[in-house]
Amino acid sequence: MRRKTYYPFSFAVFPDYELLSEYAASAVADCIEANPGAMICVASGSTPRLTYERLPRIIDERNTEVGTMRLLKLDEWLDLPRGSAGTCEAQLTTQLVDPLGLRSEQYIAFESDPPDAQEECDRVQMEVRRHGPIDLAVLGLGRNGHLGFNEPAPALIPGCHVALLSPESQEHPMVRGAGAPPSRGITLGIADILRARRILLLANGTEKREQVRRMVDGAVDPTFPASFLALHHAVECCIDEEAAALLDTL
Repeated sequence: MRRKTYYPFSFAVFPDYELLSEYAASAVADCIEANPGAMICVASGSTPRLTYERLPRIIDERNTEVGTMRLLKLDEWLDLPRGSAGTCEAQLTTQLVDPLGLRSEQYIAFESDPPDAQEECDRVQMEVRRHGPIDLAVLGLGRNGHLGFNEPAPALIPGCHVALLSPESQEHPMVRGAGAPPSRGITLGIADILRARRILLLANGTEKREQVRRMVDGAVDPTFPASFLALHHAVECCIDEEAAALLDTL
């Protein structure tokens, strides 16, 4: 690993995706060890997948107590059957909730098919306020700079909300097999994210190199939501060498 700093961001650059994922999984385990009641917010998707695969093994090897932690789902596709393939629920249940043996009250999650989406926002927002702030948020970097389903827009919404999905999100690999792609998502807001005590932003691969470079261009821009992380005091960007390629040209 090598470190690079582009104020205010700190980058941990790894030779490959596997080492990045091992580091991130260890960081999550460290947070739970330090605070057994921690609330961990987790994104879904391909980037954190290996992190989540390795976390239960690390937890088991360290004999870390997870009986009082809480797991918070960052976002979810709307209008998909609950738990169906392609939902964030399916990934997080398979990779984290079940392997860690979390009880239902330890898992705070948006439903993908709620009767009333706004009521679902209100329910999760209440849980976040009750148990928060988030101790550690594990985020991915969207191809258009989105964080969760905080999509590029003239202005960003601070709290939980229903989002109209961008074309980039509708083409996400998670929902390519879902027939008609979802047009809506449900997500924590940008203020919910920025209230987290610590943030891990994960990015890997050549397709993320331009987004990583754009993060450090100095502008906080709602058309590139990831730029708002510049307002946070404790963000660590964990990336591989492919994603870091354009940083080395600055």
